[in-house]
Amino acid sequence: GRRYKEYKYTEKSLFVCSKCGTHLVSEEDLISKEFMASTGKAYLFQSVNLTDFSVNIVKGEPDDKEMATGLHKVADVFCQTCSNYLGWYYIHAYEDD
Repeated sequence: GRRYKEYKYTEKSLFVCSKCGTHLVSEEDLISKEFMASTGKAYLFQSVNLTDFSVNIVKGEPDDKEMATGLHKVADVFCQTCSNYLGWYYIHAYEDD
């Protein structure tokens, strides 16, 4: 199931933690609802500045993962309020594509 939910706040949509409701990211940062991860359909957001969201998002340790597009360094992302696993983010790709 989804690990997050969409929450309408005034005129802008926000994505919030599905477990505790903590605000995470704005709809303005959404690139695609059709991104495919190894676990299935996922949302892809443009670079979320973790410094700006440090009160809401905690990043895990960087790790290398082999993906359909090659080897990438990624890190898991968790809700700071309740530690719910939210997904992961790209740090960098080892191959140029």
